[in-house]
Amino acid sequence: MTLLTAVQKLREKRRHIGGPSVNPYKRKQPSQLIPTGIAGIDLNNTLVSGQKIPFFADPDQPYNQVMADVALRADVDKIILGGMGLSNDDYLYFKQKFEDEGALNKS
Repeated sequence: MTLLTAVQKLREKRRHIGGPSVNPYKRKQPSQLIPTGIAGIDLNNTLVSGQKIPFFADPDQPYNQVMADVALRADVDKIILGGMGLSNDDYLYFKQKFEDEGALNKS
């Protein structure tokens, strides 16, 4: 199938993509603390269940190691790690680190 054929088939199918908006006022306030064991995070930027934590670092800082340590130290059932601009080497680092720690089934 060519790209043009695929695009034409997609145009034929209409899908409803709208839906009700999320009202943050009605959402349950997260309150379950996730201790990471890293004092700078636990004291200054405490994580709670369901929260996203942004990591910003200079290229020469070991941010992958810190992110992996935070994910592995957190006492949670699931680990969801997303990143922008991560290289294949970064992906392989996280995969190997989670495999070595036995946490790959949590991610």
